[in-house]
Amino acid sequence: MRLFARRRARPEAEALDPRLLMASGHHGPADATIAPDLADRVAMALKPYFAQDQFPGISVAVVIDGQVALAQGYGLGDVATGSPVQADTRFDIGSVTKTFTALGVLLLYQESQGTAHPLDLDAPIGNYLHNTESFKLPRKWSHVTTRELLNMTSGIRDVADVQLWKAELEASANEPLLYAPGTETSYSNTNYDLLGELIEQWTGQRYGTFIQDRILGPLGMSATQELGQSATVPDQAVGYGAPRHGKWPRAELLNGSALYAAAGMVSTAQDMASYMTALLSGRLLDPATYSLMWTSTPTLQYGVKPPSDAVRGLGWDTAIDTSTGPTEVTKSGQVPGYTSQLILDPSSDSGVFVSFNASYYGGPAPSASTAFQVAEAVYEAAQTGALTGR
Repeated sequence: MRLFARRRARPEAEALDPRLLMASGHHGPADATIAPDLADRVAMALKPYFAQDQFPGISVAVVIDGQVALAQGYGLGDVATGSPVQADTRFDIGSVTKTFTALGVLLLYQESQGTAHPLDLDAPIGNYLHNTESFKLPRKWSHVTTRELLNMTSGIRDVADVQLWKAELEASANEPLLYAPGTETSYSNTNYDLLGELIEQWTGQRYGTFIQDRILGPLGMSATQELGQSATVPDQAVGYGAPRHGKWPRAELLNGSALYAAAGMVSTAQDMASYMTALLSGRLLDPATYSLMWTSTPTLQYGVKPPSDAVRGLGWDTAIDTSTGPTEVTKSGQVPGYTSQLILDPSSDSGVFVSFNASYYGGPAPSASTAFQVAEAVYEAAQTGALTGR
């Protein structure tokens, strides 16, 4: 059953949590048919999560029928000062960064077709990644393909608790491949760090500069950026671990040198609303490349048996597609202090993004599954009468 096909009954009117009353943001265009009580409806959907101390604050963006329905902050961006989350409050979006990295690689792929040196997604990465003073490609990875990095079928292990991405790469290289590339699927941040290096070597630009020039700038996403050497940027919500004795402890954050092309970007509700509308409208890639990105992988043709919980796209956790095209694509993200979820329904030009300033690191706090549940609750609340005439 399609996620966005489900509908929730409209909640009964009741008093809102005081943290929800501090919500700040904006609705869609003035001439849009978005219901004026949409922000309150979403607040009601969030109320149980605040009551259970799932997170101090949350950034929410909703797109319906191709238009921005809501870009809003709820709750607290900083518990100590009591400052609320705004529509332009920045959150670390974690592995949702991978959608930007994959998009960047696919832009290079698309532009290079028909040239003397096309980027072949099925060629060995050793054709494109060369040893430099700061980067060494392990020989046993040289036959892995770009497509296998994109869809998590490389067999390269994910190594935890390593602070710098190049140190993570070295640690991963010391481990054998989990399986022959292209035969199974398993999640690995190292795949996307390698793709970031591919972007840098192909273009001669820093990863963050390329993403800014080719994606963020053209889309007007002025508050979105790579973290770089810092763990925080101005106007960023404070990240927290699990609440203890009624208090929120600050999380030990990671900087861009650790997170890089796998999880190192920050964004806002407003910017992610722009990103969703651009993806849904087909502004960023040609139709064939969009189909490539959002077609389920593994497939029978590709010869890989997927696990029950993963039918991946290129850069996406799931890509539920049919003969008429994709009906649902999703990407989650989680780093110390922050948890995010992006869900799109291309068949109805709709989607939702949520990001909250808490994570499970260090204790029994929210998990990625919680973010999916929150995103689903927000979207169902938005769909219930969100547009006039429904």
